Amino acid sequence: AMLGGGLRSGAPSPTPPTKAEEGAMAYPLFSGPAAPERGGPRGVEDYSKHEVTEFLRSLDLNEEMVAKLDGCDGVTLLYMADHNELVDEGLDRRSIIKIKAHIAARSKRVARSDLAIVPAQAPVVSSEPYLFEVQPLQECIRKILTDNYVKGALILREALQNAEDAKAKEMLVALDLRDHPNEAVVRSDLRPFQGPAVVLANDSAFTNEDFESFKKMYKSSKATKPDTIGRHGLGSRSFFHITDRLCLLSNQKLLIVPPNGHGLSYALRDLEQFADQLEPFEDFLHYNTVFRLPFRTAEMERGDSVAPAYFASDAEETIEKFRKKLVQDLLFLSSVRGIRAERWDVEGACEEMFSYEVTVDPSEQGVRVAGFLHGKTLEELEEDLQATDPITAEYDAVVTCRIGGEKQAPTKWCVFQRLCTSRELVGLVTSIECPPIVGIALPEDPHSHDGLACYLPYSARTGLPVHLYATFALTENRRSLWRDDDDLQGEARHKANWNTELMRALAGIYKHGLEAVRDREAYYSWWPDLDKVVPEWSLIIDELHALLVNSECLWSPSPMH
Repeated sequence: AMLGGGLRSGAPSPTPPTKAEEGAMAYPLFSGPAAPERGGPRGVEDYSKHEVTEFLRSLDLNEEMVAKLDGCDGVTLLYMADHNELVDEGLDRRSIIKIKAHIAARSKRVARSDLAIVPAQAPVVSSEPYLFEVQPLQECIRKILTDNYVKGALILREALQNAEDAKAKEMLVALDLRDHPNEAVVRSDLRPFQGPAVVLANDSAFTNEDFESFKKMYKSSKATKPDTIGRHGLGSRSFFHITDRLCLLSNQKLLIVPPNGHGLSYALRDLEQFADQLEPFEDFLHYNTVFRLPFRTAEMERGDSVAPAYFASDAEETIEKFRKKLVQDLLFLSSVRGIRAERWDVEGACEEMFSYEVTVDPSEQGVRVAGFLHGKTLEELEEDLQATDPITAEYDAVVTCRIGGEKQAPTKWCVFQRLCTSRELVGLVTSIECPPIVGIALPEDPHSHDGLACYLPYSARTGLPVHLYATFALTENRRSLWRDDDDLQGEARHKANWNTELMRALAGIYKHGLEAVRDREAYYSWWPDLDKVVPEWSLIIDELHALLVNSECLWSPSPMH
């Protein structure tokens, strides 16, 4: 289910609004005053029928529509607008907004602040500086671009990791191709950013601590320890591959952030007269956190933009690549259970691109153990790390999906996860500041294989017939693992040693998985083919063979049968 909205006033809704509800919902972020039963604000009572008719004609309404509303005075018109009766008469939403704004301007107040268009002489909206802990701008650009920082499908995997860290259950990826109104925005320089965008949303709201941590996205991992980055940190830099203005709506705040880190924070209560600024978020308000990444246009690229233009074709390619890796990511997440992608065309019609959901048997003890592992801080795990034997979770998972509206055959998996307690890994936890967790997923279909998941977005081929998971230490641009090298020293050496020990631990969980499923029909399909294994992962196979050499793992029919 799509989870409810902490953004909306009133009780949260478990599902997106229906078409019938949309008109009534409008901008439920605000709780403006109710429409008067009769009578109205000062300046409306004396709004004559003739004036109303002339104003309606100025909206370029057809004569049939004007005739329907002929005879309305200001109070009646306001009442109909507030009670959704104009929708019943067939009036489009933008015309209704203009009607209400016109009445609001006349009455010297906003009749329904959530729908009002800012008057021509708009007051300056108050805002607070939202300044990032920024390295020099040139350094930020270098990190994002010349270092080949996470791009393509990995951008969306960063968003997925953010959602997982925030303990969200649902995530949305939307390709919004609409041009939204850009008159009533808080600043004129924001008008170009009301066009097509990638929207990333989830059902977990930002906390005040998250807003503070988000400011550290420009800090390098050498300057700030990973546990202080926050759950929406370094990876969010990758969003600037798409946009020149990162927009974030959560917990009654709107952030608008340029690549140089000199952002602004607006309280939603101060945006009552700037309906256009918030309109691009309207269809996503049933989520608690919404990132909106307006496309960088060719015109922006010719200006002072930090990166090339971004087009709808780029977004569609990125979303499709993201989809192809979703199964292996979902299998090892402890919180996110569903991901949906949708496309909004220029006319405002929405179609589902795909949806994926992973389900497990909630009665299985292993599931509770898996959630237990991922939900604890390092301090809380300290006692568990001192255990003699590793803690292992085992469960079966089923991934269901729809692509282009068509239901696909479900895929079934045997999943094993382990909190490692080897002396070598436990000794490095303080330096790495990450729990040593490994996992393996064995597909019922032997063709669904060869993937690697990580607690940070990372993509690599292994050549193995299974999916692997480990909390590897990645280089800062997420492009590779730290690997053993004689020249490494200090923190880099610790990271390389950590990864080496995790590969040995992966061999251990691989052996455990094979022993647990040796009575299943697909048993031998899960064994590695030495000719296909990518050399960088050969250590896992060497260790696995060493562990299996004295194990009863090769079976043949009994001569007694």
